[in-house]
Amino acid sequence: MLRPDLLRPGLLQLGFAAVIGAALVAGQGGLLQYAFPVAALATAAVLERRSMTAYLAFVIWLWMLTPFVRRVADFQSGWHEQSLIILAPYAASAWPPARELMAAIVRSLRVWPRLEGLGLFIVAAIGAGLAIPLGLRAAPSRALVETLNWWGPIAFGAYIAVRTTDPAAVERALARTLMQSAIVVGIYGLYQFQFAPVWDTEWMRNTELVTFGNAREYEVRVFSTAASPGVLGYLILPALVLWIARPRLWDCVAVAAATVALALSEVRAAWLSLFVAVFLVLRRVGARERLALLAYVLFAGVCAAPFEIWDTTSSRFMTLLNPSEDASAVSRAQGHEEMFDVIREHPLGLGMGIDEPNLVQVIGSRDSMVVTAFVQFGILGATVYLLATIALLVRLWVYYRDAATREGMALGAIAIGLVSMALFGTPTAGSVGNIVWIAAGLGTVPVRARRLARYDVQVGVRSAKVVALRPAVAPGSLE
Repeated sequence: MLRPDLLRPGLLQLGFAAVIGAALVAGQGGLLQYAFPVAALATAAVLERRSMTAYLAFVIWLWMLTPFVRRVADFQSGWHEQSLIILAPYAASAWPPARELMAAIVRSLRVWPRLEGLGLFIVAAIGAGLAIPLGLRAAPSRALVETLNWWGPIAFGAYIAVRTTDPAAVERALARTLMQSAIVVGIYGLYQFQFAPVWDTEWMRNTELVTFGNAREYEVRVFSTAASPGVLGYLILPALVLWIARPRLWDCVAVAAATVALALSEVRAAWLSLFVAVFLVLRRVGARERLALLAYVLFAGVCAAPFEIWDTTSSRFMTLLNPSEDASAVSRAQGHEEMFDVIREHPLGLGMGIDEPNLVQVIGSRDSMVVTAFVQFGILGATVYLLATIALLVRLWVYYRDAATREGMALGAIAIGLVSMALFGTPTAGSVGNIVWIAAGLGTVPVRARRLARYDVQVGVRSAKVVALRPAVAPGSLE
């Protein structure tokens, strides 16, 4: 029987990382195809019971590193177009919300009043859910994965809203994890750009995706440990915004690594999201933080010079000033126009995860949330989902405006910046969507507290400080 001290959150996470690392070094990629998702789910289940903040950190790390594990494992055991490894972060983040939902159904009438404030999440889930039956009928496996991509972040954000009893502790834990992961992801991104590791280039050749650049040194469009350059760009920018909100000398390594990775990803939508988030943060911080940003920009320019980063990214950056001459921007605009032809032919949508062959040649399913919603969810589903997105922006704005901590203010600004790029990506789905909906969950905590207090007064029950269905973290108990 395991001793209790061996199940401490820190030791559990370290043990998981050590075992997976040892398996990769030993060339056991084939074994990891099955063992990795099982081990990830088991570790997440134990962590979630012991510490919500440690569990949240573990899930963020899984989203960051799982694509890298998948690529190395595929290189060792052979290419798997449908890899079980990629299910690890989905399983780890979906289990607790699913458990809470089942508990709510079992306890029904006693629990439903305690779900106050979750209407935003429910409406968004309904909008996306209308596409699931058609998707399952046309392509079950693809529809299932896309359902996890759209529903998973919503459910995880609702779980954060329901279970959080100390928002400041969760905000600090999330900020710390994002800063730490930026070091790993950023440094590996620079290594990938300079040396083009064989497991990455082999994966690029197998996927045949031209948006990744060329599979050789200094020509890779950096995607680091993420699944694509687009995902990397969105996942790496939070570290920069968090640092601007609270500049610290010892975080400069993380910020430098994040800057390099963001530049080499060449994701212009992520750059624009960064501009929006930084603008919002600078509205609320003082002169010290603004001077720190100016000093860092000068420092980053000096550090980036030896790596010729500007030569790689300057031409792509200049397209922001003249989008009419940018082939990608013109293609996206054309895709939004052709979307209406698809809607007229398929008013109910094509189904979750199903793309229109002609349209996808112009604009991909990850290139616009609006296009994807109307094409896959149908007019009704897209309308419901986009109305929920507007409500999401309002919730995020209130969270940003009323945040009691700098981390909370920065997280709100980050989420607003991401959602503002809905015409250029799908920021509310997949790994990026987790950041947005976690911020929405944290912003929902005070909303729930106020509504629950009113409900308790109405029914004559003494108001409770804890607003979760089952307390996870007591105030002030950050590990």
